[in-house]
Amino acid sequence: MIPPVVSFIARPNHGKTTVIEKLIPELVERGLKIGTIKHHVHHFEMDKPGKDTWRHKQAGAHTVALSSPTGVGVICDVTSDSSIEELVARYFSGMDLVITEGYKTGPMPKI
Repeated sequence: MIPPVVSFIARPNHGKTTVIEKLIPELVERGLKIGTIKHHVHHFEMDKPGKDTWRHKQAGAHTVALSSPTGVGVICDVTSDSSIEELVARYFSGMDLVITEGYKTGPMPKI
């Protein structure tokens, strides 16, 4: 089942992240399983230069995963920006609510 999604939008440096980081613990305390998506319109780099996964990506790997007993992270090449619906369907099906930061032109309800 696809969870509901709500997007927090505002101009840069107007407190979106601060509001979200205060809202998440309140919702978790009420028993909800929360997922978040941060939309970024520019090139991003999640990995640290010089680390193993960064080196794998620099060597030409299309997809790199880092797996540990406490989490999994995946970086993969894409040819276009993924929609909220695609991301939620692929990665967030077990959530009660997905909060996005950004997506000001997206179709989801906005705060």
